[in-house]
Amino acid sequence: MKNELITQSKKSILNYIADLKLQTGDTLPSIRQLQSVLLLSKNSAMAALKELCSDGILVKGDGARNGFIIHELPESETPAHKGKKLTAKFILPYNTWNYVGNQFLFHIEKEFSSRSGNLLLSNTENSPVIEHRLLQTLLAADTPRPDILLLMASNSIQNMNLNLLHIIQNEIPIILIDRTVRDLDCCSVCLNNRMVGMDAARKLWDRGHRVFAFVGGFSSISPIQDRLTGYLSMLREKECAPDHTHVILDPDMDMG
Repeated sequence: MKNELITQSKKSILNYIADLKLQTGDTLPSIRQLQSVLLLSKNSAMAALKELCSDGILVKGDGARNGFIIHELPESETPAHKGKKLTAKFILPYNTWNYVGNQFLFHIEKEFSSRSGNLLLSNTENSPVIEHRLLQTLLAADTPRPDILLLMASNSIQNMNLNLLHIIQNEIPIILIDRTVRDLDCCSVCLNNRMVGMDAARKLWDRGHRVFAFVGGFSSISPIQDRLTGYLSMLREKECAPDHTHVILDPDMDMG
């Protein structure tokens, strides 16, 4: 890993300690929390924490969950992010516009605009193959790397890009938006789609309905699968046997 990347990560952690006015003996948040708050990759966060231990500022607590403890308060640092423009790569499926996606994009664009940040948009067309190609470009040697990767849903419930995402996560922090990826430990911002499916079916039940159907387009993306799980859970909760012929999933359905 490049020395300047580790140095920058160390400064971010030191500034974080100063901003929160942490004291000797205090324990830092988990590595995952530091990654999220400071926009660090897992590798750079780990390397920076290791060097801070070597510098005598931190010590590793006993046990797997004790984390890193402040041994000696560092000298005050100038904020590492001061004057820096944040660049984010936002990969999303333009052809699956919905209320949730629009709201996320609206607020993210507003935040970046207010801070003069750079927001780079790319379209997967809901294709895991296109998503794979876009993710590969992030690792290309001649491509400037963003500070953070924002990734929305793609038609890839089997997570064909999981290995590539693991590689990217070592270099760039990832935030999933309205998407879940099993076996990828990263931050996410999303609806509880399982609860959405359950709540919608329960409201119909409370109105006296006893025959249900679930119809979903783009059925391979995780939000739709989660809603289906919630719908079926509600029926089982009411001891109402689901009719599987009433579950209609069509990946080619025209959402318009």
